[in-house]
Parts: sequence; structure tokens; C-alpha cells
Amino acid sequence: MKNSTQDAMPLHPFEDALRDMLELVSRYYGKKACFVAHTDEHAFRVLETLNAGGLHIEKGIFLPIHESYCGIVHSGSREPVEVTENARIDSYLGAPVLLRDGTMYGTLCVLDSQPGQYSEADIAYLQKFANHLSYVLELGRMSVRDALTGLYNRGFMNGVSADLANMTDAKFAVLFIDLDRFKSVNDTVGCEGGDLLLQEVAKRLKPCVRQGELLSRVGGEEFMLLIPKLNERDDAVRIAERMLEALSEPFFIHGQALRMSASIGIAFYPEDGRELTILMKKANHSMYQVKKEGRNNVRVFDERKETGDRPPIEREDDLRHALATGQFVLHYQPQYDLRNQQLTGAEALIRWHHPDLGLIPPSSFIPLAEENGTINDIGTWALREACQQNKAWQNAGLAPITVAVNLSARQFYQPGLVQVVSRILEETELEPRYLELELTESIMIEAEQALIVLRALKALGVRISLDDFGVGFSSLSYLRKFPIDKLKIDKSFIQECPVDVNDATIVKMIINMAHNLKLSVMAEGVEDKDQLTFLTQHVCDGAQGFLFQKPLPGRAFTEKFHELQSFGQRLGLSGLPSNRFWLEEGLRMDREALQEIIRLQEGFIFKVAERDGKLIHTFCEGKLLFRMGLVPEQIVGKEAKEFLTLADAHRKEACYRRAWQGEEMVSYESELNGIYYLTSLRAIRKGGEIVEIIGTSVDITVRRNMELALMQSEEKYRLLTDQMLRLASSMDDDGQSG
Repeated sequence: MKNSTQDAMPLHPFEDALRDMLELVSRYYGKKACFVAHTDEHAFRVLETLNAGGLHIEKGIFLPIHESYCGIVHSGSREPVEVTENARIDSYLGAPVLLRDGTMYGTLCVLDSQPGQYSEADIAYLQKFANHLSYVLELGRMSVRDALTGLYNRGFMNGVSADLANMTDAKFAVLFIDLDRFKSVNDTVGCEGGDLLLQEVAKRLKPCVRQGELLSRVGGEEFMLLIPKLNERDDAVRIAERMLEALSEPFFIHGQALRMSASIGIAFYPEDGRELTILMKKANHSMYQVKKEGRNNVRVFDERKETGDRPPIEREDDLRHALATGQFVLHYQPQYDLRNQQLTGAEALIRWHHPDLGLIPPSSFIPLAEENGTINDIGTWALREACQQNKAWQNAGLAPITVAVNLSARQFYQPGLVQVVSRILEETELEPRYLELELTESIMIEAEQALIVLRALKALGVRISLDDFGVGFSSLSYLRKFPIDKLKIDKSFIQECPVDVNDATIVKMIINMAHNLKLSVMAEGVEDKDQLTFLTQHVCDGAQGFLFQKPLPGRAFTEKFHELQSFGQRLGLSGLPSNRFWLEEGLRMDREALQEIIRLQEGFIFKVAERDGKLIHTFCEGKLLFRMGLVPEQIVGKEAKEFLTLADAHRKEACYRRAWQGEEMVSYESELNGIYYLTSLRAIRKGGEIVEIIGTSVDITVRRNMELALMQSEEKYRLLTDQMLRLASSMDDDGQSG
């Protein structure tokens, strides 16, 4: 078993999920719960803790707990662990939290300052809790890491920078690193060689980075370094120079020596901007200035020197002029239901029709609009325009569809947003159910305020979707807390999902998680049939992308509306299998729901089948089972004699045999660990043959105790009656003899 030491995945995006788990564990055991992350083979750091039972442990403290402690430890078998001067751990129950590659990320712990005893059920359930936590951590690790280099990805950096920006005393630097002449590398050693080179570059850059600094790959040959807690601006320059030096030695790829260099631009928070997109843009601008001047150098962004070089779309007045003169337009990209291959909606995407520069994509002006505040006016225009267009389609007799409009974080938190949406719906006479508002995970930074706004929007009747899911940096807990209708899987996961194991795993996990939370799933950026087939096979609800149609202006969308209504025949995919997958998914979810109902019911249910002449339990679940001190793992796959006394096992197997032979209404009463229960057995037949026995057990302890009390009372009165009769008889005898 490997230990995760350096470069461990931060828990921040899953803090809420971890706290929820600890709260559940603490309630279950009635003791202190904490998560301990491994830092080396002898000392682990407490990353999250829930204090209970009089034992107080601070986050950040090191506990000398070795991985061999996984299991039960108490003061009778080992020296207590001194936590502070006045506290110690006398009993400890731990379960390992493993990542998919076998790395032992940490331990889920139940700690107590008193000697304690734990049953096998306690151990089994803590491991179940730990396995669930492993699932959450694995999802997070894959969603924040670049699959090729193992560095962080852009989504992770967005979240970190947002957190830093919320710290009033924060000062940090962003370094944008672009490899020079990388295209020639692919031409020389091929794409595979290019990937190997990127991996080697990442290895050389890592040692240049100090503890607490975050290195990521944000594009093909583009890297970014975020330096928090910056003391001096020169520190960033020195780190950049170290990187250039590290890259100066030749790389050996496929037997060829390749010499590489990089151009590095630097921007600083808060002087150069207060959002990562702005800082990256300015650092990127400085990086291109380096390339213009000969490459292999470092340049710090300087507003005074570089304003003259900035294109006109970076000036606030241009944005306001464009809005006033009607230069913004909306294009619409169709969205489809993959089950019936029908058109269900369209996403409204803004474009700037600049008189000199032509059609400008939103990535070139939206960051500036967010920085200077014009995004609110632009967003309000886009929302009204999209609602008017959708209502016009309906008035023209076209089939009703939903129009999806993007809201930025700044728009979302503007005062009066709910009133703006309500007024536009009223003015355009569009029913709220035909409007969908697309949000990104960045709105979740202010979770409490976001919840208030989301509930108010839902009260209007509009739909809410979460855009670019999987690349953001927010807690998964909002999925169950916030009134969200749909998740949109970011196109970065869709592009390689048919061939890349990591992307495929992430996509499947997101779909399953969403369905279990009763959310629908839309895949963005679908460009080929292999991607579509993968999504259909894994029951993704909807999709959009160039495979179906590129975004169209409103008039062109109207003209092609009837052609766009279905994609199957148009793309030659009418035979694409679909219904079977949704039927199977429906059965899976129904099965899980039934199992949950069974688990929560007050008794327990089990199944028995004959295997090689033995009666083996094939299923067992229910609350009563745990109250009796058992867990399903102790029963499933075993005969009765393997977990019961021989006498009790023989009696139960005799009843099983009677039911297996077709006898109706077989039942028995029994007792285990002080709990009396009544079991009824029924045979399950397929094709006229008995294939299984199903048993249902209910708690009759109260009834048995009442019966016992009644029997004892009857016995007491019988004895009293006998005594009175003997006394009366004695008196009669005395009277006769007198």
C-alpha cells in the first residue's frame, strides 16, 4: 500500500462533503470523528475534525498514527497517544481512505479519550464511510488534475485565485509560461513525442516551485504558476528566471536532443486585476511581447508601457458604444434530447459584430466587461433578446423549446437580478418554464447568498443549469443544497472520453451522480459520432455541439428550425441504440431506490438460494439487522451456521428447506442479542421452478416482552389463587372438625 506524501490533493473543493461525512460518522458512533491525511509514514496531519465526547483536537496538529493502526486500538494493547497536555487518545478506530491507484490518502478516524470497544459492525460501517469518501476524493483528484502532466488544470486555478482574491490582505502573482516553437517539436518527433516533452517540461518546472505555490498546465504548451503570499515583486521574476534556466538543458525525446526555451509574462494581484481571467490575459500579453522581442525571456506587465499596444476591444468606451449602437448579436446552438433525438432547446451565445474587426467571440470581451461592470447591462440585453426570440418562435407556430442564457458571477450577484428576470419575462410574455439560466461554479463562492438568489429565481418558474461542470473549484455539497435542474459537462472531458480512460471515468461518474441526485445531464462540445455513441451508451440525457449544428444567428435558426428538430436521420444516426440504455438506467435507479427503502425499513429482508446443496444467503438488508449487531457482509454468501449458533442455524435451515420444497406460509420466531423477531418465508419461482427463498423479518420484542409479562402475571395470580383455594379448603376442614 502506497502512502501519499508530497503533492497531495488539496481537500478544499470537498470540505463540505468531508464535514458531512464526519458529522454522519460522529452521530453514528457518538464519538469524536476526524480525517487524518498522511504526510509521511509516521506522522499524519489532521485536515478536518469534528470534536465530540470531550476530546478536542485542532486542525493542523500532527498525530503520530501509523497506517498499521487501521483497525481497533485501545490503551490495553498500546500506549495512549498524547494529543495535548490535558488530552490523549485512549481508543481509536480507523479505516483507510484509498485512491484508485492504491495510494493511501488518509484515515477516517473515530477517537475517544476513554477506553472503548467496537463491534465488527462498527468496523464494517466505518470502512463503508471511508470507501464513500474515497469515491468523492477520486472524483475531485481527476477533475482538478491535467491528465498528461499531473499538474493542476485551469479549473483548479480559477477556484484558488477566487479564494485568494477574497482575502483582503492577499497579494499574489500569475506567471504565464509558453514554450517557444513547440509546433516544430510535433513536426520533428510527432504528437506522442510532443506529449513526452510536455511531461519532461513539467518535471523540470516542478523543482523551481516552492511549497505553497501552484503550477498548472492551462493549454497545449501553456503553463501557469500562481504565487500566493508574495513578499516582493522581484520574487516572481527570480522564479521565472529559474524556470528558463531549468529548460535550457537539452531534452532527449525518441533519441533526439531537443533544445527548448520559453517566454514568460507576469501580472500581479491586485495591481493588474482582480480576476484570474484578467491577470492571465495581461500576463499573456506580456508573454507575447517577449516573443516579439526574441523569445526566451521574462516580462512584467506594465500598464503605462503597454496601453498603446492593446487592441480597441479592451477599452470600456467601446463596449458601451457597441451596446448603444446594437453591435451585439445572439447566435443560437441547438440542444437535443439523446433519448428521442429531438430538439429541446437552444443556448444563446453572444457575439460582437465589430464594424472594423468583424465577429468577435465572447472570450475577447466578456472578461473586460466583467472587470469594468458593463457585463450587467450587456447581460440584461442578452436576456431580453433571447426571451423575445423564443417568444417569436412560439408565435410563429414553431414547437416550444427552452432558451438557455448564460449569467456571469457578477451578473448573478447584482442587486435586483430576480426583479430584472421577472420583468423581462412579463414584458416578453414568455412562460418561465421556457427560460433556462446557465451559471458557473464561481457563483458558489458566496454559498449562502447564492442559495437565496437561486430559490428566488426558481420561485419564478425558470430552470437552472450549472455550466462547465467538472472544471470549477467548488464544493460538491451544493448539488444537494441548491435548486439546480441540470449539469452541463464541460467539453474538455467530452473531447477524449471515447479513448481516454480518465475522461471516460469522469464523464460516467458525473452522469451517475447527477441521476442519483435526480438531475439531468447535458454534454457540451460534442463533435463526432464516437463521442455521441459513448454518451448515449452511458445514458447522458442531452447534448449540443458542432456535430449537430454550429451556433446560428436568430434568423438562420428560424429558417432551419424544422430541419433542426431531429438529428438522427439528418446525421445518418437513426439507428443509434438508445432506448435500451435508458430502460437499463431506469431499472438501475429503481433497484437502488428499492434497496434504500429496504435498508431504511424497520425490519430486514433476506434471500436464500441453493448452491451445491447448501442454502446460501444471497442478499440481506434492513435497520433491524444492525440493531442485532450484524452487517450484510457477515451474512451474504454464507450459510446460517457461519454466523449463528449451530442449534439456531439447524432450526432456521429446516424452515428454509420446507419453503424450498414448496410449503406455503412457513414462519418462525427467534431471538438474537436480546431482540425477538418473526420471520415469514416465501418461495420465488421462475418457469415454475423455485429459484430463491425470500424472507421478511420484523421486530416482535415488545410483543414478546408483553406476552412474557402477561405470562408472569398469570403465573403469579395462579399461584395466589392456588394459595387462596388451599386456605379456603383448610378453613372448611377446620370448620368440619370443629
